[in-house]
Amino acid sequence: MAINPMKWIILLVLLTPSAIFAQDPPSLMEYQLFDSDFDWIEIRDIAESVNDLGDNDFAGPFDIGFGFPFYGEYYEEFYVCSNGYIGFGPDRGYHLPENQNLPYSNSPNNIIAVFWKDLDPSVFWSDCEVLYGVRDNSLVVDFRNIAESYEDGIYPENTVTMQAILPPSGSIKIQYKRIGEDFVLSEGTVGIESANGSHGLTVYFDDEGIEIADETAYIITQHPAGKYLVWDAGLVTQSGATQVDALEYLGHTVDHLFLANEALPDDLEEYEGVFVNLGNYGEFGRNYHQLSEDEGAILAVYLDNGGNLYLEGSDTWSQDLATNVHPYFNILGGGDGEALETPIEGIDGGFADGLIFNEYETEENRFVDHMRSTNGSKAVFTFREEDQSYIGMISNLQENYRTIGCSFEFGGLVDGEEGSKNRLMRRMIEFFRTSAPEFPAPLGLEARAGNGEVVLSWNSPFSRQFGWQRLFEIDREIAALVQSKRGVKTDPDD
Repeated sequence: MAINPMKWIILLVLLTPSAIFAQDPPSLMEYQLFDSDFDWIEIRDIAESVNDLGDNDFAGPFDIGFGFPFYGEYYEEFYVCSNGYIGFGPDRGYHLPENQNLPYSNSPNNIIAVFWKDLDPSVFWSDCEVLYGVRDNSLVVDFRNIAESYEDGIYPENTVTMQAILPPSGSIKIQYKRIGEDFVLSEGTVGIESANGSHGLTVYFDDEGIEIADETAYIITQHPAGKYLVWDAGLVTQSGATQVDALEYLGHTVDHLFLANEALPDDLEEYEGVFVNLGNYGEFGRNYHQLSEDEGAILAVYLDNGGNLYLEGSDTWSQDLATNVHPYFNILGGGDGEALETPIEGIDGGFADGLIFNEYETEENRFVDHMRSTNGSKAVFTFREEDQSYIGMISNLQENYRTIGCSFEFGGLVDGEEGSKNRLMRRMIEFFRTSAPEFPAPLGLEARAGNGEVVLSWNSPFSRQFGWQRLFEIDREIAALVQSKRGVKTDPDD
């Protein structure tokens, strides 16, 4: 008897419990263009004037006032170019007037073209000013009444007034306050380009692209603003407040909740990322919160729906009983630590590569868990304990979610020349937004038909990891037995 194919059921049987994805540092993420509201920032009262800027000329470098992230690098100085763009160096070609479609391998490179064409701030008939200053933590650069390079031009018909706003988040806002009636828009470039000219984005080139008119504004960014939840479960933790500060510094919206006032919300889908801070066990665990089964279940559902989760706690990785969410981190406990010592160093190849924190200050600093990565997760930071190094942060990049587990307190990190909490937060958000890895191709794919079903079976390319989750469970069971034998922790100094 023929089987109606519409009634067939397709069953997929995976012979290993999960796939492993290799993790690389976040890639050089491309920029995107967004419309924005025009909101001119007045800086005349605090601005520095770029004096004596001539035709086909540039000036600088000038201090930005903070490290501005641009195509994977941080810049603390910039140049102003007379032809309508700013740059971060090297300054080769910063005098050139001929606009190009970006990216363009030849100089000038490493630029933000507000409107790049042959302009001349020194013409006698224009009341031009080029100003810069920092307002509301953002660098603002004004080109006011900057003129086209015509000897017989007319003010204000052949001039443009425009502004670039660079906040610490790395976003770039470009605003056009006034376009002269006779200002020629058919020649010009608006866009950005990296230091080597290999990456770039053109949003306007020779009369094609975005609308350039009076009181228009656009944002070019790698990271549109997101909404995050910070939940402080520990009674004493510095991390929540500093995470909120860092997220808001980067332009994000944050809800900050405290277990003392409000339980973890059942539905977390409105948040792009969630930060959970359990605290440090400290003296007798009085200020520490052990994640409950219900809380772990809420977080597991959030990850199943594609969420991004940061979980911080001194005892949650080696000592506490595992919840439903712990296996999502691919972290094995490496032992119950003691007091953390510096330096706290980013590991080569991880998203914190190059970051070093030489000071750490917290109210509680005891029993900081040692961690081990498993099943493709990646170590991010190490810390010192006596003469040994131990892993204290691990990231896990999966097909539909990302996690970061940490045993020390984010809020205890002290900013220095080699690392800052704002920079680390930016790296974490970049990791959360890293593109999903490709699922590995199956090996030994077989199809069997019968009884109205088609069964597909295959071996994962990573079958050597079969049973990793049971290993995780055994590891936690041993930790629980040790904890029950030991009872309440004692101060290591007692």
